[in-house]
Amino acid sequence: MNKFKFACIIFLLFNLACKRSSPYSAYLTIPQESQDPILISSLFEEVEIIPIAGDPAFFPNELDKAMVSDQFIVVGDFTYSQSLYVIEKESWEIFPIPLRKGEGPNEAKEVSDFWIGNDFLYILDGVGKKILVMKIENNSISLLNAIALEVPLRKFAKTESGFVGLTGGGQEYALVFVDSNGKIITTHLPFSIEYLMTPMNPFHQVNDGNKSMVLLHTQFSPLIYRVDQGELVEYKSFAFGGEPLKTPEKTDFRLDQGGFDQFRATLQSQPSFFTIFEKTANQFLLFHIINEVPKMALVDGEFGLSFRFQNFKNDISFDQPFPKVIGVDKDKFLAFLFKDQINPSEAGFENSLLKTTMDSHPEKFIFLVQFKLKLDSI
Repeated sequence: MNKFKFACIIFLLFNLACKRSSPYSAYLTIPQESQDPILISSLFEEVEIIPIAGDPAFFPNELDKAMVSDQFIVVGDFTYSQSLYVIEKESWEIFPIPLRKGEGPNEAKEVSDFWIGNDFLYILDGVGKKILVMKIENNSISLLNAIALEVPLRKFAKTESGFVGLTGGGQEYALVFVDSNGKIITTHLPFSIEYLMTPMNPFHQVNDGNKSMVLLHTQFSPLIYRVDQGELVEYKSFAFGGEPLKTPEKTDFRLDQGGFDQFRATLQSQPSFFTIFEKTANQFLLFHIINEVPKMALVDGEFGLSFRFQNFKNDISFDQPFPKVIGVDKDKFLAFLFKDQINPSEAGFENSLLKTTMDSHPEKFIFLVQFKLKLDSI
């Protein structure tokens, strides 16, 4: 055997060994729990805290989702005001999007969700069974015609062929693809107790290099799907404790609170109840519950940590155990802090970046926080 053939065989064996030694490359691994207390600020790097300007009379009461275009950050309050707001990146000023509430063709009964794609803003009216379309151009947003939907949707995203959404209203299926006119293309995932609840933001725009994807995660399934190309494709699933998480075996419970509680009891021994999941190209964070204990998993490539909320030492000084991340901008996570959520009596507040920012802008009431995870030195 000549040296060239021998080198090729060694190279092939090396590649096979590497593949065998990384059996979970197709999984998003939830790390084992750390028992140590941790300062929240030690988990972040490249942190920016940006004060948001604007008329406080028009400020939202809560923010549940953020998506980013070249010129704007669009944010939605689905909890209280049922409204959308736009933040201009140059001035960092926030304005309510002029959207009329009502039953007219270009009015919304309920703002259920929104999506940004190709310089268009799509607003889902789940109760009114329609999508309002707005054009984003020249630092302005203008209303176009609405798209009537064949079925009611609770949450949705834009695809290459139209839209994809999680259904509601007694449908037989949980997921549907519709064309650009709102007509059904295909249906997926038989509706059951597993899809009775949806996460805060189940659809995610993820850019990995030159590849752009739309991912879907649900409240209880360990599977992550890719949905941007008009079909349901398994992307990755969650793994924990050296094994892939099992999909729920029994889902034929009654669709009421009692049935939901029975269903939850079958999943207590493994991570489930995936309320918050946000992903950049190399990092992700996940809120999950195991044995009734809420935890936050933070992962950066091969480094990962999970913490019980009680083990976070809140030296950033707001009134939640961990920032409520509601979106991403390229490789950074986005969260918002409201002035009345901040606790200045926390021990770490005195020397914090947040205090410095607030002291410099005492008239501001909302702050945008952008950060990356820093886990390799923990």
